[in-house]
Amino acid sequence: MGRLPKRFVRREAAKVVDRLIEASLKAVSKDQALGENYLDKARRVCERYRIRKPPLLRRLYCRRCKRPIFPGRTSKFRIRRGRGKHLSITCLLCGSVTRIPLDRPKQGV
Repeated sequence: MGRLPKRFVRREAAKVVDRLIEASLKAVSKDQALGENYLDKARRVCERYRIRKPPLLRRLYCRRCKRPIFPGRTSKFRIRRGRGKHLSITCLLCGSVTRIPLDRPKQGV
């Protein structure tokens, strides 16, 4: 019996990552440590099978303290208008702020 193609293995790994992210967001309301554990496993699966982390997984980690952040638990999500309309994510563990632009610049004007 031969090895499975990399494409198939990576596709299945991506499905596992998506399920782990969903499970972590559901579990965090009952047990924050369990939610963090699921996110850590999702990150490790991405690293093991060398697949890109989904944008949601990248945003659920603080870039400064590298801890998982959950909306309402360990972070604040706010929509701001200064510096252009953006989503401001504040980590309540270390205080860092991440800004994600919401307005796209108009091209060809």
